[in-house]
Amino acid sequence: MFFERPSVKFDRPFRHLRPHEKARSLQRVRAQLGAVRTLWVFAYGSLMWRPCYPAAESRPAQLHGFARRLCVWTIEARGTPDCPGLGVGLEADSRASCDGVVHRVVAAEQDTALAALWDREMLTGVYRPEWISVATAAGEVRALSFVADSKHPQYAAQQSIDWQAERVASAIGVLGSCLEYVERTVEALDSMGVHDQHLHRVVEQARRLAGDKQVRK
Repeated sequence: MFFERPSVKFDRPFRHLRPHEKARSLQRVRAQLGAVRTLWVFAYGSLMWRPCYPAAESRPAQLHGFARRLCVWTIEARGTPDCPGLGVGLEADSRASCDGVVHRVVAAEQDTALAALWDREMLTGVYRPEWISVATAAGEVRALSFVADSKHPQYAAQQSIDWQAERVASAIGVLGSCLEYVERTVEALDSMGVHDQHLHRVVEQARRLAGDKQVRK
């Protein structure tokens, strides 16, 4: 199989939210936390295996009405403007469900945890913070999660597995390769007994493409 660098490119990084924009968004969620009382975070991507906050408790969880998809361009963390990668996001889909993990954050750590989440997840505004109900074996909890905004320029519309694999195989950013990111997400799900068939197929195809690239060097 002949491997070519994907043709999608961007002229520059996506605009970062200004400090007052991030502060306003964070203030709104902190105000809502008063009604929720306990901070649970629903992790469905890298937060499963690299959380930026201390979790006092973790539970496998399932979110109905949403799907985990490779639908966010990454051109800093796991790619560049010349060779962008793909990150996972949540998308509303009434026929789907998304397995992940909910992390409970103790009250004394909530402010620090939210600030860390905003620094990591709210860089450009491609995600919308939302409170959602997720099912766990110990009962339903109300959790904070980050849903992809399909109107944001960083949103990557759903494409074929081959198309996604080409971008995953080729992209490398300041945090490492896009392939490693997707592999670790798959490994985290596998360790929970969750087989994400789509991500598995993307990883298998991306590994073949990356291997072909190495052979030709």
